[in-house]
Amino acid sequence: MNFTIIWSYIILILVQVFALTFIPISLIGVILGRIKIGISTSLLIGGLLVWFGINLVWLHFTGYNLPLLAFFLIEAVKLFKGLGVNKVDPEMNEMILGIELKSIILIALYIFIFKEFNWF
Repeated sequence: MNFTIIWSYIILILVQVFALTFIPISLIGVILGRIKIGISTSLLIGGLLVWFGINLVWLHFTGYNLPLLAFFLIEAVKLFKGLGVNKVDPEMNEMILGIELKSIILIALYIFIFKEFNWF
């Protein structure tokens, strides 16, 4: 049995539980926000870059792109965790959560259409 895949799922879930994608998405959003393209657009570009990077890391370790099950797990953890109370401004929290969910869906569609797509 290939334990690399199991460890990849565990690490992906931990990344979502501890919201480790929030920092790079926010950082890229702030950097791109300096060039006056709008906060929502810059956060979406940041989310796309971060999740494309996560897909590349997954591809490096497992040999294939993020599977459909991983996207379902990511969305489930994001939605479950998004219902909790954070110390961040609630409006900003909802905006970043929505933008990150959109970027995850867009990366999933990119992989589904242009790359080799796996179910598990």
